Amino acid sequence: MGNEVLALLDDPDCTKILCCVDDEGAPHPAVKGSLQSENENILYLEFIESSKTNRYMTRSLWFDKKVSELILTPDKKFFDQRPSCTRRCFRKIFSEILQSGLGKIRP
Repeated sequence: MGNEVLALLDDPDCTKILCCVDDEGAPHPAVKGSLQSENENILYLEFIESSKTNRYMTRSLWFDKKVSELILTPDKKFFDQRPSCTRRCFRKIFSEILQSGLGKIRP
């Protein structure tokens, strides 16, 4: 993932949309200001554990489902990314985040 896209994830003026797949295979887009970058990774913080997006993202990780993110800039540019992460990748990154104290809550 390019440095420009990672920088946009940390820009509070950008709109970040996370799209995963629901129980029936339909797209589930959600605006997520909590998407941010950390060490060339995308960090997604979900503040409501019972949310549909959290449920669908968890399933995406466990069953290798596709997800995508769309970043819209204030000057009307957009960047479409299709990040991938497996359970093994998730466990490693999640452990690193917990140990380092990262995952800051941003307004």
